[in-house]
Amino acid sequence: MRTITVTLADEQHSFVQRLVSSGKFHSADECVRSLVTEAQARSEREKLEELLIEGLDSTDEFEDTLETQAERYVKLKQMLAGPKE
Repeated sequence: MRTITVTLADEQHSFVQRLVSSGKFHSADECVRSLVTEAQARSEREKLEELLIEGLDSTDEFEDTLETQAERYVKLKQMLAGPKE
């Protein structure tokens, strides 16, 4: 693992401390790593969504109806959203 120094606004620092104090995380390091991991996953989902939409938009070679494309788009959006909590 690499070490970096991060400067947080007072409100952000308090937020991290509250998460640690609540027991959700064992340390500020663990909390920040978790937040970075979540941001990475969100970025990857966004990129995947872009690629899927690009694929849906490039169906010129296929004889899909607009309705079929719309149905696929809705299904893909549901898949990207993941399980409902």
